[in-house]
Amino acid sequence: MAADRLGGDCLAFFVMKIENIEIEKETNACFKIKAGGKVVYSDPFKIKNPEKADLILITHEHEGHFSLEDIEKVFKEDTVMVIPPVAHPPLLQFDKDIFNLVVIGPGEKYYGDGWEVETAPAYNVNKFNSSGKLFHPREDERIGFILAISGKRIYFAGDTDFVPEMNSIKNIDLALLPVGGGTVMTLEEAARAVETIQPRVAIPMHCTSEEEANDFKGKTRIKVVIL
Repeated sequence: MAADRLGGDCLAFFVMKIENIEIEKETNACFKIKAGGKVVYSDPFKIKNPEKADLILITHEHEGHFSLEDIEKVFKEDTVMVIPPVAHPPLLQFDKDIFNLVVIGPGEKYYGDGWEVETAPAYNVNKFNSSGKLFHPREDERIGFILAISGKRIYFAGDTDFVPEMNSIKNIDLALLPVGGGTVMTLEEAARAVETIQPRVAIPMHCTSEEEANDFKGKTRIKVVIL
């Protein structure tokens, strides 16, 4: 595995290679994955280095994870877009025909050309807004993704707490986990999650500084790469 740092802090732009997978961090929760001749984007938002996508994965509709402007930057006629039902209404404002739109909820699978996607639940159990409601209720069916491509399994957790369903997520090569509290896992919760999932490599996202990312790194025995 090789990691090439191209920036100065946790929110900067980096490239990492893990065998036959190349992953670039665009913004806080937006990553570009290149493998098997395919280009995959997760949660397109403020993309600085756009390439046309074969696959776009959107976990939910909140700002920072969903942007019609950025979808347009990487969209082409045969792009496959996988979204949860909660993201479908805002996507209707997209002014291009999407011929390969897949709307699925948690616990479902979709098979594509050289890849497959399995969805995982992404929700809060103890993160509440000022009205006393969970930021990401389970019943809204927001999702994370397990992407199988080029012989590797990549888990992109989305906005979530450490939830019981993570006990069933196995054989992960690369896990991208939200860290830092607020609307997602605290450092301690993320450490418990990564120790449960046992990926070969973990990448923290949602962190607000490299110090916070390093704090997460210090709480787990799993190999952590900070992008």
